[in-house]
Amino acid sequence: MKRKFMKKITLFGLLLAVIFSCTDPYENNITPAHEQYPIATFLENDSTFSQWVALLKYTDLFNTMNLSANYTCFVPNDGAMQKYLDQKGVSAVEDLPLDEATYLVKYHTIVGKQYPQSLFDNGVIPDTTATGDFLSIQIRAGGLNAIYVNDEARITQLDLQETNGIIHVLDNVLTPVTQTIKEKMDAPEFSIMKDAIQITGYSDVLNTISAEEVNPETGVTQYRKKHYTFFAVPDDVFMQKGINSAADLATYLQADNSNYTDPTNKLNKFVAYHILSQQLDFASLASFQGDHTSKNIATLAPNELINVSEENDQLYINFNQADSSHVSIVNENINTKNGMIHTVDGLMEIIVPPVTTVTWELTDYADVASAVSNIYRKSGVTSTTRHYFSVGDLTSYNWAAIPSSNNNGAVAYLVANKNDAVRYEMVNHDCLYLNLGLYGWIEMQTPAIIKGTYTMKVSYYSIAAPSQYGSFLTILDGDYVGSQVSTHGASSSKTQIVKTTIGEVSFDETTTHKLRLLAGDDAGIYIDYIEFEPVK
Repeated sequence: MKRKFMKKITLFGLLLAVIFSCTDPYENNITPAHEQYPIATFLENDSTFSQWVALLKYTDLFNTMNLSANYTCFVPNDGAMQKYLDQKGVSAVEDLPLDEATYLVKYHTIVGKQYPQSLFDNGVIPDTTATGDFLSIQIRAGGLNAIYVNDEARITQLDLQETNGIIHVLDNVLTPVTQTIKEKMDAPEFSIMKDAIQITGYSDVLNTISAEEVNPETGVTQYRKKHYTFFAVPDDVFMQKGINSAADLATYLQADNSNYTDPTNKLNKFVAYHILSQQLDFASLASFQGDHTSKNIATLAPNELINVSEENDQLYINFNQADSSHVSIVNENINTKNGMIHTVDGLMEIIVPPVTTVTWELTDYADVASAVSNIYRKSGVTSTTRHYFSVGDLTSYNWAAIPSSNNNGAVAYLVANKNDAVRYEMVNHDCLYLNLGLYGWIEMQTPAIIKGTYTMKVSYYSIAAPSQYGSFLTILDGDYVGSQVSTHGASSSKTQIVKTTIGEVSFDETTTHKLRLLAGDDAGIYIDYIEFEPVK
C-alpha cells in the first residue's frame, strides 16, 4: 500500500513540481474552461494588478497560475507592490533578483486547496504556501473589513472566485518568513531571553528546521521537519521583576550556575518550560475538547506542564484560582521557519497545574506530523486518506504485527474527508488505524499526566455489525487495565463514534507512561483518542 501511495502521480503532485521549478512549461497550453478566466488571465485583464502580473511573467509562473487547479492566491494590488519596490530601492519588478521574485510569488500562493473567507479563523491556515511556510490570519475589530494576513497586510477584497482558484487582494506585500525562532529572538526587545536560550543550550534546538532522528529499535535514520511553539518573554517584563540579564534571571530562579545545560538546572527548566514540541497557534491553544475549559500541555521541561484555560472569555496561561494571577498572550501567531512564537506578559514560572481531563490523540506526535505533513489534520482532503507506516519510519511508535510479514500494513495515519461524515467527527478528523493481527501489539508514550486517580476511556470509530469484533486489551506501564474492548458492532444498524470506559488507573507521580495496545483479533480498528478523566 505504501509503495503505491508513494509512486502514484497526481495532478496535485505535478502542480507542486511545476511551481517549485523555475520554468513555465505551459506557456502555449492554456485554455480557459469557462466564461470566467483562470487566475493569471483575470489579473492581466484588471489594471489594479499590473505589477503582480509583471512579476508572474518575470518569474515564468504566469501560465502556471492558469492551470486547471486549486489555488489560494494572496495578491498585492499595485499600490502595495509600489511600496514594496520603493522599499527595495528598485523601479520595476524586473530589477529584483530572480530567485527573490520567484520566492515572493510562491510565498503568496497555496497550491491544492481553495480557502474562501468562510474558512478563515484567527490562527494559522492549515496548508502551507508553495515555499513550505504557514500564513496566519488575524480578524480584528471591524469584521470582514479587518482581516489581516501575518499581521501585516489587510485583505481589501475577499473571495474573487476564478476558474482555478480564489484570490484575496492585499494592501501590503507579505514579508516572506526566513528566520527561525532563535533568529527572531535576536531582536533587541528579547535580549535577556536570547542570552538565556544561549547559555542553556536551546539555541540549536530553536534554530533547527529539520533534524536527523534514529529509531532506537531499528537503527533506521529519518530526517524530520521540526515545529515548535515558543512563549517569548520581552525584556520589559523581566525588568518589572528587577531582572536585567540572564545572570539576574538565574539568580531570581535560584539556579545553580555550575551547568546551565543540565536539564535539571532551574534556568534550563525555565527556558524549556517556554517551549512546546509542536506548533500550536492561538486558535489551537484556545480549543478545548467537549465542554472543558482547561487543559494541560507538555513542555520540553521533563514532566512539566503548562495549564491553558478560558476564564471570563479570556485565554490565560497558568491561571491561579486563589489570587487570579496569570500570564496572557499579548502578541500571537508570529510565524517562523520552524514554528510559532507567542509573546507573553509574564515569566511563566513552573507550577504544578490543576488536575484536568487529558485528551490524548494517538496521532499527536511530532514525527507523525512530519511524516504526513501534506495531509496531517487537514480539513480539506479530497478523499479519506490512509498513510501506512513501515517499521522504522517513526520513533514514537513501536509495534509487531502477527504475522510479521504484515508489519508494513499494520499501522496507518487516517484523515477523513468531510463527506465521510462519521469519521469526520473524530477530533481533528484523524485517527490511528491498526491492523496488527491476533496478539499483535503497538507501544507508545503518553503525555505527562499529573499524579492522581483517573478513569481511562477510549474513543473509536465503530462499524455497524450484528456481532462485536475489532478488539484490543490495554496495558499501561506493564499492567493490564480493565477488560477487552471491542470497537465494531456497538450497534447492529448504526456506524458511529463511540467512547467507552477501559478502567481506572492511579499515578503516584507526574510523569509519562508506556501504553501497549494488544490486539484481540485480526480486524482493523480506528482509535481516535484516549482520555484520562480525573476521579472526583
